Amino acid sequence: MYHDVTKCRACDFGSWDRQGKAGESPEKLVPVLDLGVQPLANDFRQTGQEKSGYAPLKVLYCPRCSLAQLSVVVRPEVLYSNYAYVTSNSRTMRDHFGTLTRDILTEITAGPAIEIGSNDGLFLAYLSDLGFGNLVGIDPAKNLAERANKLGITTINDFFNPDSAEAARTSCGEPSLIIARHVFCHVHDWHGFVNNLNAMAGKNTLICLEVPYAVDQLAAGSFDQVYHEHLSYLSIKAMKALLNDTVFHLHRICHYPVHGGAIVIMIRRNDAKEPPHPSVEQYLEKEDCSEKRWLDFAGNAHKQIANLREMVEELAFKGRRICGYGASAKATVWISACEFTRKQIGIVCDSTAQKVGCTIPGTDIPVTNEGDHFTGCFDYVVLFAWNYAREIMEREKGFNHGGFSWIVPVPKLEMITA
Repeated sequence: MYHDVTKCRACDFGSWDRQGKAGESPEKLVPVLDLGVQPLANDFRQTGQEKSGYAPLKVLYCPRCSLAQLSVVVRPEVLYSNYAYVTSNSRTMRDHFGTLTRDILTEITAGPAIEIGSNDGLFLAYLSDLGFGNLVGIDPAKNLAERANKLGITTINDFFNPDSAEAARTSCGEPSLIIARHVFCHVHDWHGFVNNLNAMAGKNTLICLEVPYAVDQLAAGSFDQVYHEHLSYLSIKAMKALLNDTVFHLHRICHYPVHGGAIVIMIRRNDAKEPPHPSVEQYLEKEDCSEKRWLDFAGNAHKQIANLREMVEELAFKGRRICGYGASAKATVWISACEFTRKQIGIVCDSTAQKVGCTIPGTDIPVTNEGDHFTGCFDYVVLFAWNYAREIMEREKGFNHGGFSWIVPVPKLEMITA
């Protein structure tokens, strides 16, 4: 189901495992975080359905380019053939689409566009409303590609590979925009990814890779973003190392608060007429994704796990009823790390129809409909969807939901009266 990885996918550090010159040690990536063996975070299945299984969840650090990456790669067909994550249509995400698109339109005019990992086509539909045309998506999940095609978004149901890249370019023509939102760090073969971009991009094409930013993750202590889809935890320094000796260069960096902190890395061909934006050097100068920061992050993660486990177990021992809000991959990571069962967390409620009726991967905790945290008369609600905390809490106030307290685990563990 998975294979081990010992080489940095950005700069190839660790590519030799023998002695070099006399007295030299082999190049090895450095272990910085180990969350044990965990279930696949989005493996939501109903009772009786076959589960995909478990895999190690360990982060290795590259001392040459500062990339952090998982020690194993689960086969993509296992993770993505039928995918439970659907692009959020929340106000937070709609606002983000607006900000992101405004930044893109300072670089290009609306034109043909290709989205890699297009999910259900929601972002491409948004671009269509803004005048972008000849839109093509690429996504390996059959269930999501079918949804996108029903929206009228041409979607190639495949992984991003030479064949799908050629098909997208043929269908779209020369794109003014190629975008991959929260996809790049899910990919194992970065060099192959760049080669496929080269096959699709014209001289004036803007390439945008939106990824969680490792600096934000380290600052927030959000270890729950470490799961098997997230193969890499990206620094801009690592991205620069990857693009060395290719036809592309870093063009601009934009930062956004979405998902706990994300960046869009804008890339252009080396022969593009537009000069690199000052933001590239500004970010490279201040970026700190050192080995020490990752080790500190790991130590803090284990403290966070212990603190939440202790709080929830103490409340359960006193007879308080506790549930979770947001059956996200983050919830799976927290629940697995804390070893919670239904005795501690009665349910996790969620609005995604595909998840309702399933259990949290690796547990007996059922996923139920959004709102059951209130109608079920729970005393405490663990907000696993902490990255939407403000929007969720404001919406709940409008429903006059009282009688319970939120438990918010990130960026610091706190209780907030609903």
